[in-house]
Amino acid sequence: MLEAHFNSQKLVYTELKPPPYKFAIVKHGVYNPENEWDIIFYPDARPMQDLPQGTGKGDTIPVLNPWWEYMQKINSPDGYSYNRSVGALWINIEYRDKDGNQIKTPRAESIHCGGNFIAYEEETNTHVKLISYDYRMKTSGLNPGVDNWHMKPYLFWKAVAVSSDGKLLNPHVKGRGIDVYFPLLRNTELWMNKNDLELFPSPLAGVQYYLRGVNIYGLHDGELLPLLTTTNGVRKLHTDWFGLSTVGVIPPAGF
Repeated sequence: MLEAHFNSQKLVYTELKPPPYKFAIVKHGVYNPENEWDIIFYPDARPMQDLPQGTGKGDTIPVLNPWWEYMQKINSPDGYSYNRSVGALWINIEYRDKDGNQIKTPRAESIHCGGNFIAYEEETNTHVKLISYDYRMKTSGLNPGVDNWHMKPYLFWKAVAVSSDGKLLNPHVKGRGIDVYFPLLRNTELWMNKNDLELFPSPLAGVQYYLRGVNIYGLHDGELLPLLTTTNGVRKLHTDWFGLSTVGVIPPAGF
């Protein structure tokens, strides 16, 4: 029986059946161990492309007011401050005057962050096309209690940095590490080179992947069966057929 491939722990599944996407996890960056510049940590950024070719970054992505308003709903005040910061990860072109007033449309880098999940339906030999949000869409139809990183971690991503010795870190605001979440926005299309991804293995027959935050389950006959879970920072694989070598992002407190 299929259940023999899983740990005996099961979760009751009560939501609508998820879409039949394929999934991958974004690999973390590998940085120079000699660290000649004495860098303490690096933003763990991986490039996304506008077309299924190459390894560079696509065009910058406009961030309009509806998405700023939505980020404010799914982040703490300090997290939202980091969302809007310049030169810290997502936005590297100043969009405010010296008094902090916005004077032009902010434009985000076409990057993802190591340890996060992505979903895709289309692929080539070298790239996958990411499921994402159009930067122009109105966010009034989204529900912050459902449309967020915890519930849809392939449509939102959690920021992470990597120290020069390979340790994962949360972004620091006011001297402390915090959880920061971004929506996955596209300008035209978003593609990623497969070299920057670890693709999930093909699921067993009748099993559909179901993601919650850093945890991965298999949906089978209305039940959620754990595949990979993290509890109190300890990562656990529950099956002999599913595994990922890439470590996920830092789970939020209480996750």
